Amino acid sequence: KAEYLLTEKFGFGVEFNYSSVSIACTRIGNYTGANPITYHYTYNTPAYRALFGFNFHFVNTSSLDVYGAVKAGYYNRSFSYTSDDPGFIVTFTNPPPVAIRLEVGMRYFFTDFLGAHVNIGLGGGPLIAFGLTGKF
Repeated sequence: KAEYLLTEKFGFGVEFNYSSVSIACTRIGNYTGANPITYHYTYNTPAYRALFGFNFHFVNTSSLDVYGAVKAGYYNRSFSYTSDDPGFIVTFTNPPPVAIRLEVGMRYFFTDFLGAHVNIGLGGGPLIAFGLTGKF
């Protein structure tokens, strides 16, 4: 995630993110004679996003930066599964390849160059994110 300030209040930003969810489970199915049949299932769904947008800085002092952002860009999520259950059938519908994100965040700088950030957003990435930030 990076931002270039166009003015004191407006910046242009880019963001790239990746997420993945994997689930694995087993299920005991029908019995064949005295022995149960155990089925195994795995499911994986990785997602990639590339977002571009604008940030508006409500408060921008030497140590505190509060901002809102609107971003849009490319989104790719794929789905895969495996199972040894012959009756297990899954169909997936891929979402549209467009990501849109609305975000509100805050950065607090401990020094002139190093600080911490937290943001809350909808769409196109994490609901809540936090970490270290740098200013160049």
